[in-house]
Amino acid sequence: MVKILESTGTPADVKLRVLYEVRKIKPQDREPVLVNYIREEAARWQRYHDAGYKAWRDGKQTAVPETGNDDTERYPLILGMLAGDHDPVVIPLLVGASHIWAGASEAAADFGEDALDEVIAVVNKNDNKAYAAILILELMLERKSVRKPLSAPARARVAALIDSKLRGRQELTVALTAIYFAAKSGDPNLVARVKQLAQDARELSGDPEEVEELQRV
Repeated sequence: MVKILESTGTPADVKLRVLYEVRKIKPQDREPVLVNYIREEAARWQRYHDAGYKAWRDGKQTAVPETGNDDTERYPLILGMLAGDHDPVVIPLLVGASHIWAGASEAAADFGEDALDEVIAVVNKNDNKAYAAILILELMLERKSVRKPLSAPARARVAALIDSKLRGRQELTVALTAIYFAAKSGDPNLVARVKQLAQDARELSGDPEEVEELQRV
């Protein structure tokens, strides 16, 4: 199967049919070579998408590419299979794809505290993906399927992170996501901060219209 999938001479429709067959195999029954192919394809697509986003941000192209070549249908299949991989090695791939596919967010959240460092790193370093990473944190706190529930110190780290996104200049989507998280969290300090912002959002510096939108929220 992998030879067919990796061959440059294999037509796209054939590769899709093979992937649908691979999907029928239970994750625990897939041969290591298949598991590695799925991981490598997910990583390849992510590199492609991230490079496209950087080119768009730098003004080198007019739009962020959604897919590459024949990936429109293939990539969702790859991600869907990756979501069933419970090896922590896939955490960066799932977190990196969370802004594209909600299933990646759910799969990343199910790792619980094992994924916390990766998620926090994305929130702090990547505005394009930060809002989706915050949603992963929310799922970690809410979902019963989390394999390693957040400890008290981990929850304190999350609260501190969200608080930091409610101060100073923030990308609008990130700030909005943090506000919703804080309001739902039940954390007294975060809830109090949201109430403060409802009265005066000027501390969240940026475009005046964006600040007004934040205050309305």
